[in-house]
Amino acid sequence: MQGLQGSTGPTGAQGLQGDTGATGSTGATGVQGLQGSTGPTGDTGPTGPTGATGAAGDIGATGPSGASNTVVVAASGTTQASVMCPAGHPFALGGGGTASGSNYLVGSRPTGGTTTTPATGWQATTALGNGVTVFAVCGA
Repeated sequence: MQGLQGSTGPTGAQGLQGDTGATGSTGATGVQGLQGSTGPTGDTGPTGPTGATGAAGDIGATGPSGASNTVVVAASGTTQASVMCPAGHPFALGGGGTASGSNYLVGSRPTGGTTTTPATGWQATTALGNGVTVFAVCGA
C-alpha cells in the first residue's frame, strides 16, 4: 500500500547554463524597401580630349576684281595742297600727305565726292605753313 503524498520541498539551486543550440534555418526574403531620395550632384568631370580636325570646307566664290591700272598724282603747297585725279583715272582710291621740316599734318581727306559718289581728289593741310605735299592714288 502507498502512503500519503508529502508536502512540496524547497526550490533547488540554479542549474548550469546549457550548451548553445544549433543554428536555425534561413528565414523567408523580406519585402523590397522604399526607394531612397536622390543624392547630391557629383563634381564636374575633367575636360575630354580635343576632337579630330574637321574636313576642309568648300572653296568660296571668286571675289570682285580689285582696282587695276592705278596712278599716283601729287602736288605741293605752303599750308595746304590739293590734287585732282586725271580723266583716265577719275576716282581717288586713297591718299595722304607729308609735311616739311618740323611741320605736321592737321588734315588729310578726300575731295570732290559726295555721300553717294566717289572722291575725285585728295587734300592735305599742315599746322605751320612751311611746306606740304599731297598724294592721291587714282583709278578707274
